[in-house]
Formats: sequence, C-alpha cells, structure tokens
Amino acid sequence: MVIFEKASYPGSNFDPYLQKLDRIRTGLDREDQHIVKMETDRFLKMLIDRKHGINDVAADEIYNFVLSVRPTETSEPTALNSSIELGPGTERPISVPDYTANTPYEGGPLCASGGCDYWLDDVYDPGAAG
Repeated sequence: MVIFEKASYPGSNFDPYLQKLDRIRTGLDREDQHIVKMETDRFLKMLIDRKHGINDVAADEIYNFVLSVRPTETSEPTALNSSIELGPGTERPISVPDYTANTPYEGGPLCASGGCDYWLDDVYDPGAAG
C-alpha cells in the first residue's frame, strides 16, 4: 500500500515509512511480537501526525489499510489499536480527493460554474413523479 501511494503522490516523502516497514518486517522474521507491535504503533503515529510531509489522502489510505490487516490484540487495547467507538469526541478527520460534479445526473447537461443544485435545475426525475 505504501508503494502504491508513493507512486500516486511522488511529491511526498515515503522513505521514512518504508524504513519503518523494514523494521516491522525484521521483527516478523525474528518472530519478535514486541518489536512488531511497537514499530507498527510508531508507524501509525507517523501517519496520524503526517510526518515527513506525507500527503493527507495517502496517510489516511495507508492508516485505514494497516488497521484492516492488523491482527486483533488479545491484551489491553491502546489508543492506536483499540476498536473505534462511535460517539462525541471519537471522530477522526479523513481526507477525500477533490471532486466536482459535472452533471446533475449521469449523461445530463453540464452544471453551471457554481456547481449543480439538483432541486433548482430543471431535471426530470421519473422516480419523483407520483
């Protein structure tokens, strides 16, 4: 995933992230779970803090990927590896690429320069007719 994001965002410095992954791989090769956990937590912290000028979207994508492939913990959860509880104060911002709707519906006319407003445009919606 890091290699993929590196190709997608060549202006970001991914070298420290790749070095951290090498440390994790070394820990895995030696079957040293303490090193693997510690280095993975540091890797996630780097992503959260956007260290070394990494692109926000790339950091979010890698972070989410690591969480999805990381084995579940049987010991006490930490701030980085605990499951996400929904509620006030638990939200994490995520970045999304810029996206502009060019038509109010697929195959429709182009929107005005201010964007599409579905309810103000003269758009026939056969599902809305009743």
